[in-house]
Amino acid sequence: NIFGLIYKIPSLFYIGILMILFFYFKNLKRETNKLFFIKSIMLFVLLWNLPTLFENYFSVWDSIFHFENSLRIHKMFDQNIWSWNSYFKDWPGFFYSGYYFFKLLNLDIIYFLIYYRLFASILTFIAIYFFLKKFTSEKEFRYALPISTFFIVWHQFHYSTQSVGLPLSLFIIILFQNNDIRSKIISLVLG
Repeated sequence: NIFGLIYKIPSLFYIGILMILFFYFKNLKRETNKLFFIKSIMLFVLLWNLPTLFENYFSVWDSIFHFENSLRIHKMFDQNIWSWNSYFKDWPGFFYSGYYFFKLLNLDIIYFLIYYRLFASILTFIAIYFFLKKFTSEKEFRYALPISTFFIVWHQFHYSTQSVGLPLSLFIIILFQNNDIRSKIISLVLG
């Protein structure tokens, strides 16, 4: 079928999404910041992770490629990893961190790669939330957040370096705007 996943999702699901969107925007101005945050993260993490709800396996082969390199870098730590492809030399922190995150969760590789999308989408949402909170007024913020998160469809949430690139960049900008030296040092280390 040419519609793929859209065709497989039941019509009641779409009705439910429309109801969630209606109630999300209905009280946008009146709710507290905590309630707004909770409703927003639930809505956008749900929308961003639709494939995870309906697919048995992760849909992006790139996840396997990146995860295999996380395993390879960890196993060959004492060997000369700098002779490898420059792509891995540019991002060693992602591959090491990803491997230890995998070990910490103690999941099967397939489930880790499926549910990594959840972690990446939550991290991305939190970064966008705090970035907009810092650089927009309260009135603009309530409208900028849904617009920003709706139109981030190009962002890759699968296990890849791109899944943490945008959130880390936003956190670096937020921290660098603070006047204290500690925040500037943290932003330099993250960069």
